[in-house]
Amino acid sequence: MVSVHDLFAASALDDQPLQVVHSIVHVGRYRFLVYGFSQLQLQPNALLREIKPGSVWRGEIVLFLLKKRRRLDALMSPGSLRRTLRERAIQLYA
Repeated sequence: MVSVHDLFAASALDDQPLQVVHSIVHVGRYRFLVYGFSQLQLQPNALLREIKPGSVWRGEIVLFLLKKRRRLDALMSPGSLRRTLRERAIQLYA
């Protein structure tokens, strides 16, 4: 079991409450469960800016592929199709 709140807590500012939001994003026939948080005082996330140029996201995003059995699997391994799907899901969410 993954605690998204605990995962994000290390990146968040201690003096502000952490508000994690989530959404389901569709990319073709794939569905992703996306969690994220943003705090205005944080530096812009450079990796997310590479994925979605022009976007200033001040926080973190994590996404999970929703499989047909409704199981969640983290997309961690780099692969061209997986990377494309991950990046498109982030572009739709951010």
